[in-house]
Amino acid sequence: MAVLGKNAIHAWLNYNGVGNSIRDDYNVSSVTDNATGVFTVNFSDAFADANYCMATIGSRTSTSEFLRHPSYTNGDTYSTTAVKFRCVKDSDIASFDREYNFMMFVGSDV
Repeated sequence: MAVLGKNAIHAWLNYNGVGNSIRDDYNVSSVTDNATGVFTVNFSDAFADANYCMATIGSRTSTSEFLRHPSYTNGDTYSTTAVKFRCVKDSDIASFDREYNFMMFVGSDV
């Protein structure tokens, strides 16, 4: 994998949506808490274009819960400097603040 360039991991994030705090990150300047379950990741250094890939995974509090996942909604912010995501439950699509959100952003930084 490239360290810099088109195939590089440009940013990653371990984020606590309940406490609105960044546990650890690379190239993330801040996370904005927009509303319950709605967050914007702001990048320290911009991508070269807005054609990057975002891979995410999140936590459940028990194995009996429905899957909860962060997702992007068409029309929300998806730019070279920031991306908005929502944490929703598959069971009813209700937004909620999830404790563990893991994200990786791959794309060109040149």
